[in-house]
Amino acid sequence: MEDIESLSPRPKGRTKSCCVAFLIVLFVSVILGVLAWTVVIPKNPTYKIVDLHIPIVANGNHGDNNQNTTSPNNTNQNQNTTIIFRLQVTNRNYLYGIYYDGINVSLYHANHNIGGTTIRAFVQDPGTHQFLGTVSADERNFVLSEFFKGAAELRVVFGTRIRYRILGFKTEPRGMQLHDRVLIGKDGTYFRS
Repeated sequence: MEDIESLSPRPKGRTKSCCVAFLIVLFVSVILGVLAWTVVIPKNPTYKIVDLHIPIVANGNHGDNNQNTTSPNNTNQNQNTTIIFRLQVTNRNYLYGIYYDGINVSLYHANHNIGGTTIRAFVQDPGTHQFLGTVSADERNFVLSEFFKGAAELRVVFGTRIRYRILGFKTEPRGMQLHDRVLIGKDGTYFRS
């Protein structure tokens, strides 16, 4: 008799509890996977000009610059104007850093490239960093008299290649190009509207 009882089917309650436990583990795993995936997806860094200064405008040194400096009759065509700016770069990712191959900063006035500079390669951990840069602007490509009259606009283009550092591994390089517009007041400084 004992042999026949050992061959009898197992109670159904035990099978149900195993299925319920498996479904609970599966559900929790899916929820944790979705949460982990949203944390791991990298967010692009943000770039912003927080300060910009054109000393020749601030000093009121109009000189021959009241005329259109793009005219071929201008005798002042070989002059350069230094533009000083402060760039703020923010890494919004809390768990990993960003490798920058260098940031190319180009300034445009009325669709003419007036100069540019490169901020050297660096690694940024989560948070905000600021960089001070200077551009030797070619006066042949922009009209300084517009800056002396009042608010004039510069377009700033940031170009770089970045890689994310996630759990000790680097991702493939991704190119980024962002644009910003900066208003310059009569005093040659960044005009916050």
